[in-house]
Amino acid sequence: MVKYVPKLGQIIYINFSPSAGSEIVKRRPAVVLSNNILMETTEYVWVAPISHGSYNGVDYPLHIQLDERTKIDGTVYIEQLKSFDYCARDWQFVEEIPEDLLEEIRYKAKLTLG
Repeated sequence: MVKYVPKLGQIIYINFSPSAGSEIVKRRPAVVLSNNILMETTEYVWVAPISHGSYNGVDYPLHIQLDERTKIDGTVYIEQLKSFDYCARDWQFVEEIPEDLLEEIRYKAKLTLG
């Protein structure tokens, strides 16, 4: 049986529930940020959720707005980086993110992980 795993730079749908407080909730798109070795050797994936909140611009330096090159629209929320057991959650591939957007997202994620 072939094991399908999420890959770095993909936009996938994944269920963020359950959550607490002001965390992102429900099934939504997210950008896969973990490298492929993590998904090939474990059942975990690191993702940053995509939301339609109006939290963009200089006041939100950890948010990256997607553009017309992606089917999914919205804003990537780096500060809500999550680790999930992708085998236990219903996930679905949507599309590959453009390389320059992925590099910007990865750069901002690295800033938070220091």
